[in-house]
Amino acid sequence: MLAEKLTQQILQMEKILETLIIISDLKEEKQARKLTRVDELIWEIISKMRDVYPQAKVLVHVNVNPEDEALLSVSKDPTQPWIALFNLIDNAIKYSQGKNVHIELYTNERGLCLAITDQGIGIPADQMEYISKPFTRADNTGEVRGSGIGLSLALRILNKNKIEYRIHSEVNIGTRIILYFPQTAY
Repeated sequence: MLAEKLTQQILQMEKILETLIIISDLKEEKQARKLTRVDELIWEIISKMRDVYPQAKVLVHVNVNPEDEALLSVSKDPTQPWIALFNLIDNAIKYSQGKNVHIELYTNERGLCLAITDQGIGIPADQMEYISKPFTRADNTGEVRGSGIGLSLALRILNKNKIEYRIHSEVNIGTRIILYFPQTAY
């Protein structure tokens, strides 16, 4: 039991250090840009999540023709969107505590949209304004492990990459995050 707890703490510290390294990289102005398919990032992340959360129920709906490269692709450094999506999906699964998580890729007049919807604990309304601050966790997180870095890092990455987002959350109902990807300029 003690060894397991120490291992969890070491892994958490490792994740914090990796995050700090990533945050320092966000200050870099020169980034390798290439066309990155958002649907492929999602499948890769879900594959990794299966190792961490084998009981997770993630339902993905792609309402975009997979051959439509222009709509599904964004011109970004692929590492940063991957990290942001990983943290958002990780939170959705972690705080849903075994309930379904829905991920939907679709288009509207703004272009490519990605919605991540969970049926988890939700974020209290009076704490929504603090979610972008590092090391801040809502007071209803209880025993769910975390450091308060993932969501703030994801939001920082989204802002840096000009990916707009909207977050709607209700306690004991869940959270829905919608991302609006900028049109690819190629």
